[in-house]
Amino acid sequence: MVFVHWLIGQSLYTLDKLCPYCAVVWVVTIALFWYAALHCLERGIVRVPPGHGRSCGTRTGCSWAPGTG
Repeated sequence: MVFVHWLIGQSLYTLDKLCPYCAVVWVVTIALFWYAALHCLERGIVRVPPGHGRSCGTRTGCSWAPGTG
């Protein structure tokens, strides 16, 4: 994710150009990252410390993420 954000910054601020293909790849990469992260939290693959489970919604889905709660 850090590398993707670095590429976004380089494209927008250093090169002053926006490639439509690159923008689509960035959106898909960020969406897949969040999908995988939420999936791992819901399934218990990534353990969450006690007390943080309610804010992530690991038992009932994340109510703050569209379409997951």
